[in-house]
Amino acid sequence: MRYLLLTVFVGLSIASTAQKKQSWAFLTSLEINDLRTIGGGFSIHPPPVGEHFSIGVGVDLVRVRNIAKNVTPVYIDVRYKWSFKQISPCVFAQGGLAGYNEFLNGPSTATRTELKGRTFLGSGVGFLVGSPSAKIKPYWAFKYRVYQFAETFTRSAERPVVLERTEQEQFTFSVGIQY
Repeated sequence: MRYLLLTVFVGLSIASTAQKKQSWAFLTSLEINDLRTIGGGFSIHPPPVGEHFSIGVGVDLVRVRNIAKNVTPVYIDVRYKWSFKQISPCVFAQGGLAGYNEFLNGPSTATRTELKGRTFLGSGVGFLVGSPSAKIKPYWAFKYRVYQFAETFTRSAERPVVLERTEQEQFTFSVGIQY
């Protein structure tokens, strides 16, 4: 089933200026999910002294199809800040814990449900283009997604046969930091 999911990204961006002022960056992503995720949002960077206020744009591309096959999601953040472009690609690895419970549908079938927590850890670099001197910034991010996994199978004494599998994302929490 296709549905909408609102995720909020909160990050810390430290300005590379002589004053070394800190600025917070917020990226809110509206995701349309059909076991695939494509989202977008915005980031706000309060300026240090002498800089102009700016609003950036973020793009969140995450593949969550075939979660059991360890498909690696990809996170791409594209921003416009302080009159130069900053492109921060980031590739995430995944892992997590899962627990399940089982209930009977009748004499011949049963359904097992699992609530899986997936942790996405990523790192990358940000390329600053258009500034007087080209700069590269490291980037780290953390995502935690929770999925509900259901599997209906036959209650055979020999070997169970899976009849149906469904996966549905419950919520996502994201946080990142960039220097």
